[in-house]
Amino acid sequence: MKRAVSGLLVAAAAAIALGFLVLPMLAIFLRVPPGRLLHLLTTSIVTDALVVSFKTTAIAQVLILVFGTPLAWLI
Repeated sequence: MKRAVSGLLVAAAAAIALGFLVLPMLAIFLRVPPGRLLHLLTTSIVTDALVVSFKTTAIAQVLILVFGTPLAWLI
């Protein structure tokens, strides 16, 4: 019984997390036609935002590798 409830809670949490990932992307594709979406992705504001996102992600990954991995080994 306890195992079934635990499995149900894990499945519910996974469904909620998947919803947070899928619903915004689905909303973009349903509201904006594909041709317009491709045009909007080439604007300078969007490309600047993508560059900032990629740089931030790269910095975060380096920090995780430099500090997080050794810390995980110590713990």
